[in-house]
Amino acid sequence: MKPLFQQQCEALVKTLTKAKANEDNILHMYTWVDEHHSCGTAACVCGYQALSNDLSLFMEATTYSGIHEDIANNITYDLDNSCYDLFGNKHASASIYSAHHCGRLNHAQYAEVADEKTLRTFKHLTRPKPSLDDAIEYINFVIQKC
Repeated sequence: MKPLFQQQCEALVKTLTKAKANEDNILHMYTWVDEHHSCGTAACVCGYQALSNDLSLFMEATTYSGIHEDIANNITYDLDNSCYDLFGNKHASASIYSAHHCGRLNHAQYAEVADEKTLRTFKHLTRPKPSLDDAIEYINFVIQKC
């Protein structure tokens, strides 16, 4: 059986792939809530997952029916927990959802998912507003590390 973290990452990829078909509803880092939102967890990957209502792999989120921002925060919590169970830290999960590209890159570096040169090739880690394809590419890379 696949680790839960891998299954959750695959669910994110599936959701983001579906979202590409509806470009009128594109979410962007920080702008989903507001420019001054400080929790840093409502990044677009978790926002899309929260809005998708396909939360079966995210344990806390499935038991919570509140505003989408809170569901996204629960998804990050579940990603962190499953990542910790697999790797002993949450850095690989935070490299996926952190709202700022510097945070995503820093977490990827701490997770040691790849060498520095490889990490800098991922636009999800180096651009403030990565595209859905950028996020999908990076999450698929993380899945390979599971």
